[in-house]
Amino acid sequence: MFPRPIPILSLVFAALALVACGGDEPSTTAEGVPGDTVAAKSPAAADRGKSAAPEGHCALISTEEIEAAFPMALKLGKPRVIGRVDNPTHACEVQLGIGEVGQLTFGTTTEGLYNEYAKYLQQSSTTSRQVEGLGEDAFLLNNAQLLVRRADGQFLNVAVNLLVFGELPLTQEQMGDAVIELGTMLDERLGG
Repeated sequence: MFPRPIPILSLVFAALALVACGGDEPSTTAEGVPGDTVAAKSPAAADRGKSAAPEGHCALISTEEIEAAFPMALKLGKPRVIGRVDNPTHACEVQLGIGEVGQLTFGTTTEGLYNEYAKYLQQSSTTSRQVEGLGEDAFLLNNAQLLVRRADGQFLNVAVNLLVFGELPLTQEQMGDAVIELGTMLDERLGG
């Protein structure tokens, strides 16, 4: 029996999400984010080597909440900002410690990327479902990625990317439940 990557499509989605979020170089300021959703950093936090305080969207969901959303023990890495926190479209990436590749990415994305996913869903056999009661429109792809269109014009993206050889340590439904739970937290904390 050959090992199989699960779900490999999520890795493609993650790459698209990272490209849409901008460059890898995080900003040293959180000011200017609409709605004051991200707390401004203290002057002491300006030196990245000295501060471990979460910033940007990484400050919105704690590692304890991430651990609680999943039905198994995780070995979480340090949350890392992807994109610039002074840009409203950025994300947080956390290594989950599951399989060969296991990471969670959550944050805001662009309307264009959201529309690309919606278009893709109409043209493919990807397992997807609508998520009722979250934003104006929300759908879950492969039980691994949640995309939300909010009434305020923001677009949210929460994705679990796994590459596991052998048995998955959780069911597809458990992964989908965790993604929706974390997406709901993100939506609420961004004022949804």
